[in-house]
Amino acid sequence: MSPISKLAGFPVEVGHKIQINGQTFRIGTPDIKAIELAVELLDLRTRFQSLLELRNEIRMCETENCRATLSHLIAMTPSQNLRTIALWLRGRCGGYDGSQLIAKFAESEDEKIRFLAAKAMQKMGVWSTLAVMAQKDPSDRVRRVAAPRAPRK
Repeated sequence: MSPISKLAGFPVEVGHKIQINGQTFRIGTPDIKAIELAVELLDLRTRFQSLLELRNEIRMCETENCRATLSHLIAMTPSQNLRTIALWLRGRCGGYDGSQLIAKFAESEDEKIRFLAAKAMQKMGVWSTLAVMAQKDPSDRVRRVAAPRAPRK
């Protein structure tokens, strides 16, 4: 098993099947690039370097359909640090794939995970979970992020 596969918690190879909410997805080349990007972002973050050098890859991840794979990575990785990066990336992608997996992290003990999950769910439109978080989360910061946005004038 490759080092990236160990960090991800599942085989990171083209054609590998993953299950998200009863649907089967196959990992493709863009999915592998998204996982490699998450690992690279983690490496840059641990070395306290700027993430700006990877902005083109981040934009690619936003436009490619990597949502299901990023959601699977969030659920499967044993690395809490990689999970935070994957949550951040998943939140930038929008769409609904894996929204139930992300919603499970609304009850995490880690405030940072709950915060990133709330931000991701805002982009994904998981309003029912956000409404509960806005009312009951122990952190003011998370409650603020989960609260519905006032309409723009």
